[in-house]
Amino acid sequence: MHPLPKCINALQYRSFWESTDEPSLNKFLYYRFSAGNLQEEDTEHSRYTAELNVIGKYYDEASEVGQKLQKWKKAFKASIMFLRISST
Repeated sequence: MHPLPKCINALQYRSFWESTDEPSLNKFLYYRFSAGNLQEEDTEHSRYTAELNVIGKYYDEASEVGQKLQKWKKAFKASIMFLRISST
């Protein structure tokens, strides 16, 4: 993904977003783990959500990135639901 300059500067994990075309929670967690900074599950989920929200501030929902963003958010919610179901 190649976000707009204003967007990329607002993201906390800029290199993650620049290095992947199809982001996902799993890829984000692997990125955080590889950097040696992986923290608690809830903290990392919150960070990923915050990053998606930042991207959403710079792209209209009808744009190509806006459409992808909606897909990423749905996939994130599905991942969270799966984790909750599998942990019971």
